[in-house]
Amino acid sequence: MPMSPAGKNKIIDRQAGFTLVEVLTVLTIIALVTGAVVLTLPPKTPEALEQARDLRTDLNVAADDALLRGQPTALSVTQTGYQIYSYDALEWQSLKDAPWADGVSAQLRRDGEVMTLPDTPTPLIIFEPVGQSESFELRLQSLSGTYVLRNSGNGRTVLGDDRP
Repeated sequence: MPMSPAGKNKIIDRQAGFTLVEVLTVLTIIALVTGAVVLTLPPKTPEALEQARDLRTDLNVAADDALLRGQPTALSVTQTGYQIYSYDALEWQSLKDAPWADGVSAQLRRDGEVMTLPDTPTPLIIFEPVGQSESFELRLQSLSGTYVLRNSGNGRTVLGDDRP
């Protein structure tokens, strides 16, 4: 057997490393698993729907807060966003101020009449400390659809489908 200059054996090991076929097989399996994971991911929820869900939660929390604290809470809707208020010490205190998502417009109906939304935040819908509120319907419109929040006066706001 030939010897190397340093005195070590020069044995060529043909079993070291992976063949090209093995590497390509592993890459194909990884690609298939990745594709399966991506295809099973849920679709992205439209921003307007997420905002309608958040607003529904905010309004139901405001109604509960009014009932528990014995002080009214209120909703203000403008063309640029919405505000939640609490009544403390003879004045309205802002609890939350949220702008509408991009491309979202709002329409507020009270007693079946479309209201002109003010430019500045003003309490429009009052949640009474006895568990009742004014009846209203708030439509959030965007390219992804129309989302309707309804309150029949019982203090509970629900997110429903777009019915006339």
